[in-house]
Amino acid sequence: MRERDRELIAALVEGRLEDETEARALIASSEEARKEYEAQLLARSALTKLPPVRMTEAEKAALHRDLWTRLRSEQPRPRPSRRVRWSFAVAVLFLLVGLAGVLSQGLTGGLAEQALEAPLEDAPLQGAPLEENADAGVVTTEAPALSP
Repeated sequence: MRERDRELIAALVEGRLEDETEARALIASSEEARKEYEAQLLARSALTKLPPVRMTEAEKAALHRDLWTRLRSEQPRPRPSRRVRWSFAVAVLFLLVGLAGVLSQGLTGGLAEQALEAPLEDAPLQGAPLEENADAGVVTTEAPALSP
């Protein structure tokens, strides 16, 4: 009998199946499946008659003590393999080179030069309204007065 058939029969016995037709057909078609079904029914009924298992306080304390002792006495984790260390080093190097490239472009004025070359007419202005000085042909902005 396949493991899938055993799982199907166990699910039938536990009542987890929405559609029981496949499981019932399997039990009806095979003597081995019928015996498995009866064995699981018998085991389930015997287990449901038993009282729930509880640990005493002494057992809980011993379990906690043993677990804590084992955790404290375990050897330290092994070092990462050479391959992991190299890949980490390559990733860090890649990030540093990229960061250096971005910073060098900003420091040499690449970004500032691009900003200065862009025409001012295309840049949207926000904030105070524009006032034109008709005498000099100069456009100025004035900040709005702050009220107390």
